[in-house]
Amino acid sequence: MFDLSDEEVVARWVENAYWQYFSGETYLQSRKPCDPSQLSRWWKRIGEEKLKLTIQETIRIAKEHEFNNANGEAGN
Repeated sequence: MFDLSDEEVVARWVENAYWQYFSGETYLQSRKPCDPSQLSRWWKRIGEEKLKLTIQETIRIAKEHEFNNANGEAGN
């Protein structure tokens, strides 16, 4: 989305409360979550196709949750 290097992603994560919340943090963190080289290894291991599937499923679940909340349901 932002076309950032792994180093830039890790640096931005520290500064971005939204990214931290989305990744499961409940309090604002001031330390890097990992070494950027760990991201590079993860990208290579998961591959482009599995990454696309992960993003698609994340969006589907978010939309479903949003729909459930709009209808007064608790959602999961």
